[in-house]
Amino acid sequence: MKFFDFFKNKKSDLPKVEVEQLQKKESDIKYSYTKNGFFTIHFYDDEIDFAQSYDNTKLVVNTTPLNFANEDVYECNVVWYTDNSCSPYSSDEPKVIDQQCVLIQFDLPLSRLDPEYAYILMKKILNKNNVIGHLEDGLKETPATPCGNYVGGIIVNDATGEYQEYFSKEVGKAVHNSPKMVECRERFRNQFQEKASKFNYSSSHQIDAFSR
Repeated sequence: MKFFDFFKNKKSDLPKVEVEQLQKKESDIKYSYTKNGFFTIHFYDDEIDFAQSYDNTKLVVNTTPLNFANEDVYECNVVWYTDNSCSPYSSDEPKVIDQQCVLIQFDLPLSRLDPEYAYILMKKILNKNNVIGHLEDGLKETPATPCGNYVGGIIVNDATGEYQEYFSKEVGKAVHNSPKMVECRERFRNQFQEKASKFNYSSSHQIDAFSR
């Protein structure tokens, strides 16, 4: 089991994210629905830097929101992948870099009506480094900012009218302390201790062998 497999909700109603190879020349956003009625946003990013290993982000949203701290959040599957179109080692098949199950706070209708809103969601909120940073904190018992698998969202700045990234500490704390996340951290802790025990056992036997 990989480090962040604990966040992959195997009991979720969300379908597996299917990746696709699209021939694009500039950043683009497309919308669709799965056969089961889940809302999908596909973002192709042509503004990646050398440190970014993916150029496609795809989001599958369960359109029935969950409620934490009296606020609605959406359970989503997100996958980062590359179609290798800019790589000298390109292949015919897209390469999945990673995928996770996350909770996001955003305006579902607005994400489809306003490309700028969707761009901030897919480019910034769902930036892989941002998501993984939150998931790392989600595996800690007492992080500086509790979050579980909640990664924030978008709000409208009342002063400027512009969209901006947003993180609710109340929602983050509620998600972090939810039964699902408590169980997630317990499974992670147990597996970590199991691996540590095996390592210590193996190391002690190697030391004994050298001391004979």
